[in-house]
Amino acid sequence: MKVSIVGIGRAGKAVALFLDQLGVGVHYLIDLEMKRAEELTQSIDGSSAAGPEALEFIDDTVVLSVPDDKIREVFLQLWEKNQSPDLFVHLSGMKDSSVFREAENEGKAVASIHPNIAFSKGTDAHLRLHKTVFALEGNDRALQIATRFFEDNQLTHIRIRREDKVLYHAAAVLSANFPVVLADCAMDIYRLIGIDENLSQELVSEYLKNAAQLVSEGLPKEMITGPAIRGDTETVASETRALEAVDESISKVYEILSSIIESWR
Repeated sequence: MKVSIVGIGRAGKAVALFLDQLGVGVHYLIDLEMKRAEELTQSIDGSSAAGPEALEFIDDTVVLSVPDDKIREVFLQLWEKNQSPDLFVHLSGMKDSSVFREAENEGKAVASIHPNIAFSKGTDAHLRLHKTVFALEGNDRALQIATRFFEDNQLTHIRIRREDKVLYHAAAVLSANFPVVLADCAMDIYRLIGIDENLSQELVSEYLKNAAQLVSEGLPKEMITGPAIRGDTETVASETRALEAVDESISKVYEILSSIIESWR
């Protein structure tokens, strides 16, 4: 397999390094910002940095690592110039492989492969890809190719139906993003009442670690603690009112999440 990657942001860079470590040939690294692609070629032997003009030269497998709302646009640019690739892949958690429908209609393998990690700042994302869960969706040809690749490299993967991609990604957002938002809200409140910023961060971090540990040990409904699960309605009501005086939106979130927890009793 020879892979070209379009879009050398955090995800594209991590995937390129990851594939190179697995012994997959990485051909073109294509990006509007040539400097990013050129820097990456120094770490991947045999790869070539290029701009969009190289779309007409790629073959075998192409991975689109671009924002969700650009996947279809970039694919059409590629398809208009070059229909030789046999496998078309994108990394979106929400979009499905139907964005490649013209290629699929011509018998090509098309897939969405979503790695369940956050590509945050840092240099270790490609290392974490070895231990993440990949969500695979695509047509039969792509599923056969990708499944064999995952099994040969002992990578964990799950199959997602095309019609379930949006709900699948919503669950990923709930897991990955919302705890961070809630943590920031909690830190703001700690600081508001005079707790030092570093100590606020330490308190929130410890609670998040404890929460992650509880989830890893059992189902959330079985492991959760706090006033709502205890049925302490007076505490919930008092804290909802207090939060309303600080930030109405945070108060509403607190009230809604508490009501969900109360329904688990």
